[in-house]
Amino acid sequence: MKFKYTFVTIMIILLGGFFWSNGSDSDYPIPRKIDIEIDNFRGNCTSCSENYNPEDLGAVCCDQASEYFTCSELESNYNWICSGCECDSDPDFVSMYGCTDPSAANYSVDAIYDYGTCWYPELTADGCVTEIALNWVPYGTICNDPTACNTNEESLSGCVYAKENYDCYGNCTMGEDCAGECDGSAVEDCSGECGGDAVVDECGECGGDGIDEGDCDCDGNVDDCLGDCGGDAAFDACGACDNDPSNDCPAQCDGEFDDCGMCTGEGTDLEYNYAMDCLGVCPGADGYIDAQEDVCGVCQGNGYVDWGCNDSGSTCWDIADGDCDCAGHVDDCLGICGGSGVEDECGVCEGGGKGVCYLDGKEVCDLEECTIYYNVYKTEEGVDGGYDLLTGLITGTEFTDIGFEYINTFSYYVTYIDAWGNESSPSNIAAARPIVSPDFTYSETTKSMAYSFGSIKLLDLGDIDILTTDDWVGAFNGDQCVGLMQINENTAFCDCDTCDSDSENDCVQDCATMYLYGDDGSAASSGYMSAGDIPSFKIWDGSTNNYYGTDNPTSDCLAFEAEGACCSEMLAADIFGCTNPESCTYDSDATVNDGSCLYLDCAGVCDGDASLDDCGDCNGGNAADLGCGCNEPAPSGCDNECGSTAVDDCSGECDGTSVMDNCGECVPDGDTSCVLGCDGNWCNGENCHQLVDDACGDCDGNNSVSCLPDWEFCTSHDQCESDYCDECGDCGGTETEPNDCPPDGLAYNQSTQQAFYNVSNARDSLGVTLEYGVDWVGAFKDGLCVGSTKWAGAQTQIAVMGDDGYGYTEGYMLPGETPTFIVFDDGSAESMFTVFPYDVEGSLAFSPNNWVNMELLPEFSHFERQLDVGANLISFYVLPLVATIDIVFESCEESCVITEGKAACYDPEGGWNGSLLYIEPEKGYWILVNTPCTLSFAGFNYNPSLEYHLHMGANLISFPAQGTCDLGACIPDDVEYLFEAIVCEGSAAMNTENGWVGYCTSFSGGSGYWVIVSEPLSFSFILDDGIGREIDVYSETMPTFGDFKVNQSTEQAFYFVDKITLLDGNVEIGDWLLSYNGDVLTGIRQWQGVMIDVPVMGASDDVLTSGYFLEGGYHLLKS
Repeated sequence: MKFKYTFVTIMIILLGGFFWSNGSDSDYPIPRKIDIEIDNFRGNCTSCSENYNPEDLGAVCCDQASEYFTCSELESNYNWICSGCECDSDPDFVSMYGCTDPSAANYSVDAIYDYGTCWYPELTADGCVTEIALNWVPYGTICNDPTACNTNEESLSGCVYAKENYDCYGNCTMGEDCAGECDGSAVEDCSGECGGDAVVDECGECGGDGIDEGDCDCDGNVDDCLGDCGGDAAFDACGACDNDPSNDCPAQCDGEFDDCGMCTGEGTDLEYNYAMDCLGVCPGADGYIDAQEDVCGVCQGNGYVDWGCNDSGSTCWDIADGDCDCAGHVDDCLGICGGSGVEDECGVCEGGGKGVCYLDGKEVCDLEECTIYYNVYKTEEGVDGGYDLLTGLITGTEFTDIGFEYINTFSYYVTYIDAWGNESSPSNIAAARPIVSPDFTYSETTKSMAYSFGSIKLLDLGDIDILTTDDWVGAFNGDQCVGLMQINENTAFCDCDTCDSDSENDCVQDCATMYLYGDDGSAASSGYMSAGDIPSFKIWDGSTNNYYGTDNPTSDCLAFEAEGACCSEMLAADIFGCTNPESCTYDSDATVNDGSCLYLDCAGVCDGDASLDDCGDCNGGNAADLGCGCNEPAPSGCDNECGSTAVDDCSGECDGTSVMDNCGECVPDGDTSCVLGCDGNWCNGENCHQLVDDACGDCDGNNSVSCLPDWEFCTSHDQCESDYCDECGDCGGTETEPNDCPPDGLAYNQSTQQAFYNVSNARDSLGVTLEYGVDWVGAFKDGLCVGSTKWAGAQTQIAVMGDDGYGYTEGYMLPGETPTFIVFDDGSAESMFTVFPYDVEGSLAFSPNNWVNMELLPEFSHFERQLDVGANLISFYVLPLVATIDIVFESCEESCVITEGKAACYDPEGGWNGSLLYIEPEKGYWILVNTPCTLSFAGFNYNPSLEYHLHMGANLISFPAQGTCDLGACIPDDVEYLFEAIVCEGSAAMNTENGWVGYCTSFSGGSGYWVIVSEPLSFSFILDDGIGREIDVYSETMPTFGDFKVNQSTEQAFYFVDKITLLDGNVEIGDWLLSYNGDVLTGIRQWQGVMIDVPVMGASDDVLTSGYFLEGGYHLLKS
């Protein structure tokens, strides 16, 4: 029988949409042993998913016991698992072992124990252009190993590999031996027998016994007593062996001498060669025999006696190797001695050999190796008959349904077919709609015209509108498509009675509108609409892929004109019916004559036989003639004339032309003196004042020119939507005084995103606070003003605007950006300067509603210099407005300050003591501190053009600017020759004929310098193009060994070295020059191959310079 089944495996695998489960030993009942004849183990177990040990349970599988037990009995009474078995004796059997998950596609309602593979296909369907793509999760496992026999195929066992030494088709890849065994070792012997043991003996005979026992060669010779083959030596009576009879022993032997020279035979009772051992060796000099037979007669045997094999003659012999009994039997594959059980080609004892896959006939050892196939079923919406088989058998987990020519909803489900040919339950249902479009192809041009339709209809013969949103309308000029439109709910089905320009007709808003394109002169537009062309229309039915022509809509505006518009009441496709208006079955909507026309007789009976009188009336007797002719009305109208429709007009004149206007007056036709105002009232006459909408759309409003929103620039109130233009020219503004208006360059637009910057003080470059009510401060981003205010003293607030998405704030601040602040001195852009935040509380980065407190100072006003322990040579390019020593050094009070000719030190108890009271910008200063300190303050009067007046000799001066400048570039050429040397902190430079040499190569803002000149002079540094430029700075790397730390001293000297000669060896670039006072290091400099300054520090009052040179001392230079 064929039945639903599941497979078993030996592991649990979670993979995609299926899951393997064998449970555990406690999940299933323990199987019980059955009692059947062992010779009946002939059933094929290939199908069964569970095999057992027959010695433990009585059979290998359920099918082996099918002659004695049904599968139902084996599962119910003996707890066997018969899933997958053929169960030929039990046609209604359904295993209680299967998928127990109701959410799985192959759920078995009869399954009690979860066993095998549950399938979760998760089928999906995706609609594409004229195709639908299906995907699902595999039931088995897809093998991805390219070395497997079933690579890219799906099975329950996963990858299947070829048996060792065989290919996937069972062919031996290692060659067969003479017995046909793959990679076997059997060979033919010398007689040609495969696996035989015959060999060529020592006499050259195949299978021969070789030299006969006792012989010494193949000719039958024997060894004499001397061991010579075929020799004639013999023992004499005394046992001497030779072939010389003359020396024979005179003793007599009544018997005969044996091979060992022993007298045997008559009178001795001794057997011939009795002393020879079982190997044929005569006893040695000691007289002992070595090799002996055991009790079983085996020479040098182990004496083993298998009493179970003794025959009646008590012959002693053993069981042969490999045998299982004395009769030479062997164990079969079931372990039975002498049994007939054999392994099949799959290695299964008493197995049935390979099974055959139901669908493709592939031979396999395990049906779980069979390829899994699928069926795909399909149906479509609105079609009776259910699902039809779409694919037949396929492999893989995807399929694409192609070739759709119309649009509908198509549904699918998938089933799998297992190795036994069983088809599974359906998967989940997946549905999709293909994408199909009509063959309406065109390109847009620069000329277009809108065509609107009150309704669009596609009627079948039952007069039912079958138009859907899958349908399209195409417009044509001849055969050339010039426009298309897809049907949608809002436009196609409103069923407008009238499509016109009446503003009170709500339906006109829903009219379907499409654009038709004309010939604009380009090559691509050839054949498109030209002025005056009448288009034709087609409706494409997406559900049938049919095209239907239409009657041209009833309209007087169908002629094409670029940038025009036309509105028609209805567009209808060709409809089958009677197209003859004279027919009584005439269908006014029909466009295709189907031959159904019938005609009325004069009695009004369709297809009747009545006749007409002279007036054309059926049996009327010409009664229809009332004086104006047959079937004509009687005289009528205010003039009583035949066919007259004349009536009196409002003035009482028959057939007059006067009419009542909207003002209630009788006026000649065409009079336009009665007009409608924007307030909805009609008026006429001399005092009539027609009200009209102003620029803001207000009836009788005062915005005659424009309607500007708030904060747009204006010159008069009637330009603004708010009807107010403030003194600063802002619509809706709040400024009432002209002096409150920002100067040019500081105007900005109000934003809903703003941050607030509170300024406690703001100064110019001279340190002067901004003038109250006169100066302005603006915030900028990339040159764009984003906020400004007039200086209002301490805590002046600047509201900075952000970009809030409206056009008038485009380019304003974004979160995280920092504004730039500029002062307009006296409110003029001509005297503006940039100021910088100082002493900031909060984040300067813009964010909505951010609140920041700060000061604003000019550039370079923030002075900061790190002071190291010991002596620091510095200067000041800005100073506080009051530059007393206590104010300048407030951040580093515990120090001593020394300048040229003056000094002062700080006493924690008494304050500053000494002659140095004020700090000057042109001076340099030695600062001595005991602990590191950061000297910091706000300074002003930044003046890079500061003029210096030097006396002959050494001058301690400053450098007046931030940045660095090369010595030769900053000193004017006309006085540079007067500069003899410059001493920096810890280095020096000397002016030579070849330029400046030494470690000191540049001036730097904040540093001090000893400048030695040959005569008095005045100068200013040249900083236009030299400051901040890249310069060639002397650099050195301190040695990493030893202690080479030298403390800076205010007392320092420099020795310039141009050439070095050593007593032993040569100096190399990178070597070090060191100065010593005794054994105290006082200076260090690295040799670079050119003249260099070697510092020598002198002792000052600082303990850090203890041991350094005193004036007049001699130093020692080392390399």
